Amino acid sequence: MWEEICRRRERSICDLLLECARLVDQAGQAHLNSRFGKKVATPALMRIVPYLTPEGVRITELATRLDVSKQAVQKVVSVLLKLGFARVRVDPSDHRARLVSLTPAGVRAYGLGVDSLDAVEANLRARLGDDRLTEFADYLKDVKLAFLAGLQDVAIRGEP
Repeated sequence: MWEEICRRRERSICDLLLECARLVDQAGQAHLNSRFGKKVATPALMRIVPYLTPEGVRITELATRLDVSKQAVQKVVSVLLKLGFARVRVDPSDHRARLVSLTPAGVRAYGLGVDSLDAVEANLRARLGDDRLTEFADYLKDVKLAFLAGLQDVAIRGEP
């Protein structure tokens, strides 16, 4: 049984996409940490930062988007606060809620993160060639659109 599961995983496009996403994440973290000269980027930070804006997002909204507890988000937010990349303030539309937003230093760090992903992409482009990577990107855009158009319903219905 185990061997069959492993064979299925070897043929799985979804498994390949997940593995590539992990490798891109690892490479991006390594590049970003080298830019900072210390370990700043962690998997938890890399998951939360793309949802932050200078305007702010509620902690509960971050927890919902990441499918984690409020306490897990607050733990990561406390790291961002210590780094000076985020601030927390009262939501003016609901004084019980808190908004997390990027500081100017957080915006600069986010920019460095985008630079790191650009560096990872440049490495792939150098290894695979411009034409192949551009064609691959076009296919990935189609895959993304297919998911957005309803393929994610498979998970909801539980059907193959």
